[in-house]
Amino acid sequence: MHEQEKESVLRFEELPDYLTIQELRDWLRIGTNKAYELANRKGFPHLRFGNRKIFPKHQVRDWLQREAERSK
Repeated sequence: MHEQEKESVLRFEELPDYLTIQELRDWLRIGTNKAYELANRKGFPHLRFGNRKIFPKHQVRDWLQREAERSK
């Protein structure tokens, strides 16, 4: 892995407790459109403040694990 790539890998423990859409995108290493698609998916954990959504990282991790189990 290149030095620049190492810096861009986000560790779960280092993330803030509540993620912005950009932080969610970077953490999951997905594109912006895919992040918005995921964020608008029924059942995806989020809190809404007006038009803005934030994502509790522990709930997002748990949701991802449940989805991974379902797809087996």
